Amino acid sequence: MRARRSGMIIEQFAAAMLVILTALPVTLTIAGLLYNAVIFPADIQDETALAQLRHILIVSDNYHIDNGTLAFTYHEQDWQLCNINNKLIMKPGTVIFLTETDTVNFYEQAGIIYVRYTRKEKEYTRALVHE
Repeated sequence: MRARRSGMIIEQFAAAMLVILTALPVTLTIAGLLYNAVIFPADIQDETALAQLRHILIVSDNYHIDNGTLAFTYHEQDWQLCNINNKLIMKPGTVIFLTETDTVNFYEQAGIIYVRYTRKEKEYTRALVHE
């Protein structure tokens, strides 16, 4: 009776290992897909934030660029876009549009206001609004 009991434990262990080793590749594949789905690329987040900023700037007026900040009038109130603590912030208040930026500069060319920002040594230039 003891010999049969010992054989049962080995058979159960072998069956459990077979199930685990069969399910492991499927589990790792699903985990990798979920990880990639959860990570939101910064480029997509930037474009979403800049689209929201463009909507604000389209209905604004009195644009003025000074020392790396963009000042404008929005809903009859004066606002500024500036880089504070590596974030593009609209103030007064704390509306954050871009995060983890090293530098942010605004410039005007041919009547169009552009933003140029760097992140991790990569430079991006995007058009914001036509004056």
